[in-house]
Amino acid sequence: MTTNPPISSGNLSTRSLASIVKPTHLLTDSEYLETHLIALPKAQVKDFLRTYETLSPMVVPRSGIEIAADDEFYLYTVTVFKKHGAEFVHKAREKRWIPREFRGTGSGGNGSEGGKDAAAEEKRELESLQKEERKLWGEALRLGRNGYSEAVMTWMHAMALRVFVETVLRYGLPAEFVCGIVKVCSDGLDILCLSMHTDFFPTDTT
Repeated sequence: MTTNPPISSGNLSTRSLASIVKPTHLLTDSEYLETHLIALPKAQVKDFLRTYETLSPMVVPRSGIEIAADDEFYLYTVTVFKKHGAEFVHKAREKRWIPREFRGTGSGGNGSEGGKDAAAEEKRELESLQKEERKLWGEALRLGRNGYSEAVMTWMHAMALRVFVETVLRYGLPAEFVCGIVKVCSDGLDILCLSMHTDFFPTDTT
């Protein structure tokens, strides 16, 4: 299965970052350093600022910079040596911080153009998946309509079997009874139950 793309709405832990992250926020031309984006619940910001520099080896001191915030999350950048990047991300997840992937600029490319390309690519991917979603929804709707009658028939068959079994258990054999369905409004249900209980189970004490 493929993962869903980031969406343009929602909080900073899930939404697309194409309109938020600027080329100046990321290191794109360093051979040894890389920038990680971390979404933090507001309650964990103090812990992050106190501990991120020692979370893994070779975290650049004071590289944690807030670049965005919403009602629930803050978004920070952290610069780490590439050889310890995976370890930093793993330990961030252990602390329930949310590393965000962002396909930004390419190494050695023009930052502004790379950022625009990333945003355009995310938009194309989102539009493609929206079309796929509409197609799958139509297919699911068709299958649901075709299968509804079969589901109701199966359900009624199961109810008929239940009536038969309970009747035999209550009255014994031979099974001589008439089975029917009574449609009643919700406000008349109690009256119907009382009437049927009086007419058909006058000696029933349960």
